[in-house]
Amino acid sequence: MTKQKISLLLMAILIILATEAQTVKPKWLFKSTNLIGNLVGEQGSKFSMQSINGFTKNNWMLGIGVGIDPYGHSSIPVFIDIRKTMGKKAWQPFVYADGGPSFPLPDPDLPKTWPSGLSAFDLRTGWMAEMGIGIQKKIVGNTQFVLQIGYSQKYYSFINHNNNFIFIGGTWPETSTYEYQYRRWAIRMGLTL
Repeated sequence: MTKQKISLLLMAILIILATEAQTVKPKWLFKSTNLIGNLVGEQGSKFSMQSINGFTKNNWMLGIGVGIDPYGHSSIPVFIDIRKTMGKKAWQPFVYADGGPSFPLPDPDLPKTWPSGLSAFDLRTGWMAEMGIGIQKKIVGNTQFVLQIGYSQKYYSFINHNNNFIFIGGTWPETSTYEYQYRRWAIRMGLTL
């Protein structure tokens, strides 16, 4: 090969490397979305809170969330959150979906044991799912205002252990399972940091 061809080949490689180095590659960025709002359904309206922490890339966010859900029976939902933002304007619409287990909190109105020592109630871990739409706007730096509305479901159950007293002095244990499914609207607002 001549010196000229080698020089041209090296120059072409350097140009390709230089342009590749100039290309902006999307990065995974950490985001924290903290929301407050109301859950509205047949059981009335209840205040709720959520904190979702995850990573965003190419208008997608994937995170893990935890919240306080006092609707129906109080619980702590722990869920996967996925969001897709659309557009690059000041106000950006998005869609989201959440789902995961919902851990019931002890209820002071339910006895823990019967006088016989038999367990009275066993609260079971339930689940929650929510999907909806929203809008967000950049406020300062990376901070964004978020407003969202979604349709939410929460399911939980508990087992009631009853003591049926027998005339001769013993008890006959009987169990009943109660299942609850709450369907409600979730209206929330907050900040993404």
